[in-house]
Amino acid sequence: MKMKAITLLCIYTLLCFTTQHPFAAAVTCDVSQLSPCMGPILYGSATPPACCSSLKMQQPCFCQYARNPTYSGYVYGSNGRRVASDCKVSLPRC
Repeated sequence: MKMKAITLLCIYTLLCFTTQHPFAAAVTCDVSQLSPCMGPILYGSATPPACCSSLKMQQPCFCQYARNPTYSGYVYGSNGRRVASDCKVSLPRC
């Protein structure tokens, strides 16, 4: 009985490490997905929930955006930092 439980635990552990989880799906980096954040980042308006959802989905892309001279000022600017803080999203050091 004990051996069967250990075997099942080993199989479960192996499956956990070898299967792809739905939240590990690839993210398409598209800055237009952050359009709900345009007002807060450009003008300092209130941060809507849709902005936070977009930020969280695009978080793996932050370094790509930060390296782009067109977007880096928005990522690390004061409004960008405030929006990230409002949404409880950390900005990476790239």
